[in-house]
Amino acid sequence: DGTTTGRSVPTASISNIAYEKIDGGLRYTLAITAGAKSVVGWGDNTNGELGGNLSASLLGPTYSDQSNAYSTISAGLYHSTAMSGTAMRLTGSNGQGQLGTGTLTDSSAWLQWTNAGHAITAGGKQTYLIESDGDAKAFGDNEYGELGDNSTTDRLTFVRPTRPWSASTM
Repeated sequence: DGTTTGRSVPTASISNIAYEKIDGGLRYTLAITAGAKSVVGWGDNTNGELGGNLSASLLGPTYSDQSNAYSTISAGLYHSTAMSGTAMRLTGSNGQGQLGTGTLTDSSAWLQWTNAGHAITAGGKQTYLIESDGDAKAFGDNEYGELGDNSTTDRLTFVRPTRPWSASTM
């Protein structure tokens, strides 16, 4: 609502923008606008989680990307993911490798995943995606085995979840 005042009841948005989808991360929000399907963000942007090379935290909705039509967004703790057609995009913190770049360098720009896909989502400090051929991949924080690769090793690049175990083999 353009302030940093906490609210215990819903408050009307200061914008006249119609939204189609919305998701909240830790201290920030992303939304997809109706019609143009642009990404809009507001709140904390310390790690670049709002994308669009925005450099500061924002008190109200600001366009992060107006050049692509988005279908989904997902807000993790400090990073975000989005889909535009079959293009999977990521931005924000990369402290545990959740952007899948092979480094620990954060990005305030929307990075495009190498292959086409049809699903991507931001976990807390992980990213999960399904490429167009149905191949599931995950990367980032793996402290509790969240990536499904039978390890607890953080991954800076993708791993494939292993085959599901049957309950009788556990």
